[in-house]
Amino acid sequence: MESGSAIDGASEPNSNSTITISVKFSGASIPISISPHSTIKDLKSLLLPATNVLPRGQKLIFKGKVLEDPMTLTASNLSNGSKLMLMASQGLYQGDGPILKKAQVAPKVRKDSNSGSSNDLKKIPVKNRLDRWKATGVIALSECNLEAIPDEVWVCGSSARLLDCNNNSVKNVPAEIAHLTGLEKLFINANDILDKSISWEGSQLSST
Repeated sequence: MESGSAIDGASEPNSNSTITISVKFSGASIPISISPHSTIKDLKSLLLPATNVLPRGQKLIFKGKVLEDPMTLTASNLSNGSKLMLMASQGLYQGDGPILKKAQVAPKVRKDSNSGSSNDLKKIPVKNRLDRWKATGVIALSECNLEAIPDEVWVCGSSARLLDCNNNSVKNVPAEIAHLTGLEKLFINANDILDKSISWEGSQLSST
């Protein structure tokens, strides 16, 4: 996320005043009006209705840094017009989401591939993973020791709805993400990514 200039505590003397910040999440830019004296935890609570992500599953990034819950917006150098990025931890959505269910099912099919005697059972997971990604719309690459997102991901095009690259060593999200025109969810927690290394231009995840 990028930001406006750092806030000067003295410039907000009225505790009842509010600032408006923009939170980028899942291809949308969510405006939030909040007191600069509120905490990051308060901000996360306000984001719950708009994102359906529980506060404990929210990670707010500002200038490449994760904001801590106890800090106030003022202490975090957030000012009117600041822009943040929200990353959501998989599985911490409020209620069941059909996309998350499919993401959990995919790895289980792969496990059963060695024990099943049916040719059909073996064929589905062993078959080209690109075909599987296109069929399910779910690209599950968490904990795969990746340093970069594989090029074959971009071939999925509009069929990809969820890309999960959590818990890897990915350093950047290239401009090719714009090829995933149907992408609804992007999970890139626990990587080596800075906000400035994500190419939002032309993608469904770019701010409006």
